[in-house]
Amino acid sequence: MKSRITFDIEAGAGYIYLLPDTETYTIQATEDVGDSPLLVDIDEDDRIVGIECFGANAKKLSPIAGLEKIYHENGEILSFRLSEKPVKKHYLLKGIQFYFADERSKYFIGFDIVDFQKYKKQILISMIK
Repeated sequence: MKSRITFDIEAGAGYIYLLPDTETYTIQATEDVGDSPLLVDIDEDDRIVGIECFGANAKKLSPIAGLEKIYHENGEILSFRLSEKPVKKHYLLKGIQFYFADERSKYFIGFDIVDFQKYKKQILISMIK
């Protein structure tokens, strides 16, 4: 399996792939996550397939760039966390719950996959730590 987290030092950008590299998809759109600095890539099935991070949020990806297994099972939910800071704001977008540690949504701390009709758990199981 290929890395699910990348970091480009020169661009100051990071990317989180939400699906395993065995999945094929075509990006149809890129959207903002609320008023946060994150951008998400949406495929033809209306799934978020990737999260683009910039600046300080991207730098938090640098130490974990190269990881293939990015999710933790939390009951029925699959979670990804960059920090265990308390959640101050959250957004639900296309079956993904995004979490931020500040009211202005600048400090990204992670997300949960909550819609397993859209995101098939049997496909994501290979990405669980």
